[in-house]
Amino acid sequence: MIDLLPAVFWIVSIIWAVVVCVTCVRRGKLLQPGHPDVEPVRWPVIGAQLASLILAMVPFVIGKVWQDLFGAEALAFYVSAAWPAGIVSVLLIGAELVLMILQAQRATYTEMGAALHATHTTTDKP
Repeated sequence: MIDLLPAVFWIVSIIWAVVVCVTCVRRGKLLQPGHPDVEPVRWPVIGAQLASLILAMVPFVIGKVWQDLFGAEALAFYVSAAWPAGIVSVLLIGAELVLMILQAQRATYTEMGAALHATHTTTDKP
């Protein structure tokens, strides 16, 4: 049973990272052309990204700390899968950061547009 813990935690961390990416794509309206109205990145999403980073480390810590309790086949599997699993985790965390930056950039366009529109409406009045 303990042999499965790193794999289970890795799968959970990957699912968590994909959910954060999908949240940024949806809230940032990144698939819509032009400059739609977008809200800034919220603090819970930033917290979820930090949690994603921590969750990505958990399987490797479990594997290192409890490697003596693993069976020989499980240990061989985890040793061979560590690099690919780490690369996938790092790429997803990087994707989260890029998507959060893109959402923040689109939110800046929204805020600038609102400020410019407010300036034009107040200065155009006689």
